[in-house]
Amino acid sequence: PTLVGPTPTPPLMAQTTFIAALPEPLAPGETLTLAILDEVTGLSLNAIYYPMSPRDSLTYTAILPLGLNSVVKYRYVRRSSSQITEDTHLGAAIRYRLYFVFGQGEVQDVIADWSDKSYSRPTGSVQGHVLNADTNSPLPNILVSVGGSQYLTDSAGRFDLAGLPAGTQNLAVYSLDGRYQPFQQGALIGAGQTTPMDVRVNPSPFVNVTLTVTPPSNTV
Repeated sequence: PTLVGPTPTPPLMAQTTFIAALPEPLAPGETLTLAILDEVTGLSLNAIYYPMSPRDSLTYTAILPLGLNSVVKYRYVRRSSSQITEDTHLGAAIRYRLYFVFGQGEVQDVIADWSDKSYSRPTGSVQGHVLNADTNSPLPNILVSVGGSQYLTDSAGRFDLAGLPAGTQNLAVYSLDGRYQPFQQGALIGAGQTTPMDVRVNPSPFVNVTLTVTPPSNTV
């Protein structure tokens, strides 16, 4: 079948600065890269790796042009003779971090741990509810991502993410079925503290889509 419609235009791009804080300096010969992931073809496949530059021994940056209004899934990788991916302070593998490209921006991340190492560092938590901005009703099954840790809200719209490294983290709220617009903001995680945060998200506008299908000429 052939889809007939207007020719798509190239997406507008927005410059995004990623700033990553390391738990310890890299060893000689190691580099830090930012991996942009494609969940459709598999998180372990078709990743695009961008080298990061040191601002100091514990802070690395990269500036990328990203599609405006896109949802970017990414994580950090330490590279030498092998690739070492980051994980959470609790030792769980980070599937991906989330960033929404609303325009030119900057995202700050704290790398808690590496899959081949473990660190003892101050941690905190963030908890709250995701609500419909129009009705104030709780929203279940909304993905909340902070520092690579993820949580699906329960029937009361509640989320609770613990074991987050202290510092500024990007909190992203994502509706898996697209019914609500994405939301993100920086969340300051205090050592030994719980950061309360209720998030109100706006419903997505609906549009009509017309599909014109031309079957093969020999179709019965």
